[in-house]
Amino acid sequence: EDMKASTSTGLYNEPGRGGNIPTGEVFIPIRIRQAEGVLVVDVSARHKDGTLLLKKPLILTIKQGKVTKLEGEGADLVEQTLAEAEQRAQFPERIRLIGEFGIGLNPDAEIVGSTIIDEKVKGTAHIAIGSNYWYGGQIKTIIHLDQVFKEPEILVDEEKLKV
Repeated sequence: EDMKASTSTGLYNEPGRGGNIPTGEVFIPIRIRQAEGVLVVDVSARHKDGTLLLKKPLILTIKQGKVTKLEGEGADLVEQTLAEAEQRAQFPERIRLIGEFGIGLNPDAEIVGSTIIDEKVKGTAHIAIGSNYWYGGQIKTIIHLDQVFKEPEILVDEEKLKV
């Protein structure tokens, strides 16, 4: 199934259209179980009680599309959030899945320690752990935790995107 990118433009002038403010991101659902690697989150980490503005990196190990290890600042908060969600979820095996990749495009947004703003800052990118169903993905679950990092190196068809 093809995944389609969405944009946050702020043009909410038609019935049924909506989004969040500030605007300025492009995001796409990740194919289920396709993400792999180690991600260094160095801006902010979302957890059950809010957003942690990071002073030191949070490191996520991702295997077969699932967060398998958390290390560094905020690891305990994110792990506790995931563990509690697994206890409450009808389908706990979906909780740790990577659901989204997004790129911040807003040149006027600044990092403040609030995910909804941090993920829009030009020069950042983010992944989300959890649900992506409402924007065309295959993962339907009870959480969506954005993890924001700066200066991403993004390759599309082996060509580096300038962000």
